[in-house]
Amino acid sequence: MKRYVALVVFVVLLAAGCGKFEVYERNLHYMKGQTYQDEKALVAEQMNRAQANLAKAEASGDPERIKEAREVLKDATAKSRAVEAEERRRARTW
Repeated sequence: MKRYVALVVFVVLLAAGCGKFEVYERNLHYMKGQTYQDEKALVAEQMNRAQANLAKAEASGDPERIKEAREVLKDATAKSRAVEAEERRRARTW
């Protein structure tokens, strides 16, 4: 019975938007000026590295290496989307 309750709680939290990078997205709102620009450049570099690593992993043909590279790319993509959303938010004028 406890397993089912834990599973239900997990599904509810997942549906509510408790993602892996929720805190990261919130922290982007508070970054100012050069700190935000540095973070944006870092995320772009991470994305490039993750794409290159995935290409190398796929060329090697090792399924475990491919799986790991895809997970890293998935995380980098999530961070990149968070930065893009913050860019759109900052570009709005009221």
